[in-house]
Amino acid sequence: MKYLKRYNEAKDTRSFYFSAKPEEGELDELRDFCETHLAYLVDKDFVVDVSNDFTHKNFHISILKEGSKYKGFNWEEIKDYFIPFLTHLSRKYEICYESVKFNPLVNGLPQQYTSYDVDRIISKDDFSKLPFSKEIPKSAWLQLYPISEISIDIEYKMNLKD
Repeated sequence: MKYLKRYNEAKDTRSFYFSAKPEEGELDELRDFCETHLAYLVDKDFVVDVSNDFTHKNFHISILKEGSKYKGFNWEEIKDYFIPFLTHLSRKYEICYESVKFNPLVNGLPQQYTSYDVDRIISKDDFSKLPFSKEIPKSAWLQLYPISEISIDIEYKMNLKD
């Protein structure tokens, strides 16, 4: 028993208290990746915002059309650019929960998001078969309702504080 130490007698307490943080330049790299792969959408007045979400310890990518918060855009407008972007993004980065969030506009107001599986979006499945919410009909919601915002969360590469 004399060789056992109490939990608070460890010489190196750093291993007990760590938190993830982004690697140097990781945010800029992700921002450049998004702007490069979504250049056509940016040219069509879309805004691609990449930010650091310290609360959830990940990066947040937000795609919306400039001035469209209450007008929205439709899936047909972006799917030819968004699906290849999502394919490359999922190969290079770890997408949180393997899902993408869509915020629909119903009666001109943004509604709570719904998550869709990344693999299902990439495989170009028929979105009319995807579940949405109890309030909105499951069939063909992307054709019925415009989208106010698309959100994707990307995990940090593991980097422990010193």
